[in-house]
Amino acid sequence: MDRQAIIMIVDDTPINLQVLGGILSASNYAIISATSWLEAKIYLQTSQPDLILMDIMMPEINGFDACKLLKSDPATKEIPVIFISALTETSHKVEAFHCGGVDYITKPFQKDEILERVKTHVKLSNVIEQLKFHREELSQMLSTRDKFIEIISHDLKNPITALLGITQLLTMKAEKYEIPEIVTASNHIHSTSKILNNLLTNLLEWALIQKDNLKFEPTRFKIGEVIQECLDIYKENIHKKQIACINNISTEQSVYADINMIKTIVRNILSNAIKFTHPEGSISLNLVQIDTTTLCIEISDTGLGMDMEKTKNLFNIKQNYSSIGTDNERGTGLGLVLCKDLVKKNGGKIWVESTLGLGSSFKFTLTV
Repeated sequence: MDRQAIIMIVDDTPINLQVLGGILSASNYAIISATSWLEAKIYLQTSQPDLILMDIMMPEINGFDACKLLKSDPATKEIPVIFISALTETSHKVEAFHCGGVDYITKPFQKDEILERVKTHVKLSNVIEQLKFHREELSQMLSTRDKFIEIISHDLKNPITALLGITQLLTMKAEKYEIPEIVTASNHIHSTSKILNNLLTNLLEWALIQKDNLKFEPTRFKIGEVIQECLDIYKENIHKKQIACINNISTEQSVYADINMIKTIVRNILSNAIKFTHPEGSISLNLVQIDTTTLCIEISDTGLGMDMEKTKNLFNIKQNYSSIGTDNERGTGLGLVLCKDLVKKNGGKIWVESTLGLGSSFKFTLTV
């Protein structure tokens, strides 16, 4: 076993607890003893054993009823229960299995029998846990696949279709267009191409993270310079919407992280801030020193904001949102999911504080 299995013994007879505990602890099991169901229940409120050995004839509540209570609680229903009892009637054994027990051992018990049965059910419990883990892993993979299909079928297809339409018109009728019309079409091609480039970049990086193939190369660099470089990329968008951009992050503050990943994080958060900020609104960038080894980057806007339900699921790919910006800008919602993975890769945390109608503040931590 990868770890020491925990066995809970519930029996109101101290000698049984002592004997069973001695047999099992000698075989490298961690033992939790309880002389009643009420005592066991207190332990189960904070921790879970891998297996419970349950006596039937106990005061206050018998083992059958205790097992029913276990199985009715989502937090404990998966814990296997082996009954150990002096009751040998078939009806008792049937009742034990009927209420959710996985095995039944009659007293006086044999050491080797106890050990083999416990070993078998601990192994089964471990297998079940592994199956649950792989099921969740498979569910995540399916969500990833579905998100790729959604992006390719809608968010990727739409700008490509638009590009094909514009370029077809230019190919067929370019000689009939005036210069201003050609300039307008060229600008549209350029902006659509930028959307496609950003989308494909995010898709590629996200796909590499899912396969754990994205190179992680941390170095020490000045975070203020990276912030300014990202702001320069969006200078045209900021100017177009007449957004006041206030950068309070010093160019002298250094951090230790993967510089390319941090650039991707900042670009995505900035892009969202610009997208959801009203014309003549404002965006501010600040740095907060949390402790001697950690600082927090804050990118805040005076934009649309979000309600609590949306912020709760913002970084969850299974319930990912894609919203229209204040100037009809479109996105996939993939950027923030990517940001979460990249921040985690760098040992940090990311979160958002937002008020509907007043704006949002995205924050992530980095190591100094």
